[in-house]
Amino acid sequence: MQIRFGWALASAMLMGSIGSASAADMAVKAPPPAVSLCNWCGFYIGGNAGGILSHSTAYYGGDAVPGGTLDAIARGQLPTSIAPHESGFIGGVQAGFNQQRGAFVWGIEGDVQGTSLDRTVSFSTNLAPNFFPATTTLQEKMDFFATLRGRVGLTASPMLLLYATGGLAVGDPRITSTVTTFPVPPGVIGVGTCAAAGFCGAATSSDDWRAGWTAGVGAEWKFSAKWSAKFEYLYYDLGNIGVRYVDNLGRFPGIFVTTNERVTGSIARVGINYAFGGGPIVAKY
Repeated sequence: MQIRFGWALASAMLMGSIGSASAADMAVKAPPPAVSLCNWCGFYIGGNAGGILSHSTAYYGGDAVPGGTLDAIARGQLPTSIAPHESGFIGGVQAGFNQQRGAFVWGIEGDVQGTSLDRTVSFSTNLAPNFFPATTTLQEKMDFFATLRGRVGLTASPMLLLYATGGLAVGDPRITSTVTTFPVPPGVIGVGTCAAAGFCGAATSSDDWRAGWTAGVGAEWKFSAKWSAKFEYLYYDLGNIGVRYVDNLGRFPGIFVTTNERVTGSIARVGINYAFGGGPIVAKY
């Protein structure tokens, strides 16, 4: 009887030890909380610099009366178009906010830029003896450019973001169009003769703000927890601008010249950002 009781007691103690060890082992091997990285979350600010290229072409027109502007354009006295295709520097600041879920990143960014776009191109003809010499000059200029864009992208790696971007663009593009004519030799009378001595011509300019759209692509690389560098390409379209003016000496009736162009261009720039958010997020269960 004592032997049977001893075996029963020993068995109970052994089973208790195994149960305790299993419980302790299960506690040690419980999975840790899931951790997901949000490298791109939160607000950021930064600066950028690069180049801007205008794709704009100015087209000339005017009144269709005999001997008027359209006749002057048809015979080559005035240009049909001028394409300055000017380029310059662009630089400024940007700020934005990102959210991230897995490899998918989305957000919004705004920037304010200054540009050095400013170019003057001339077209001169001299169809003597029967037509007055003429020089047509076009100046294109833009000092300010800004955007407000959405950004959507995927992380090629935890620290590399590839994205597309697009939204509102605003700028102050200006064109100044000038037609300068000079007297033909004395005694020569022809269509469109500028009879006054010295300079005669007209000039006018547009100076309006324009709103349009922009779209592009970019890549951004985090080289530390808070700092990232990016490269970005944007195409912009600010719509149409134009000017018209009459001959200030009355050689042609009505509108003397109209100059119209669609303001488009490309921007390539590099930048650097400082992030206020980001870092690991621990999912609790």
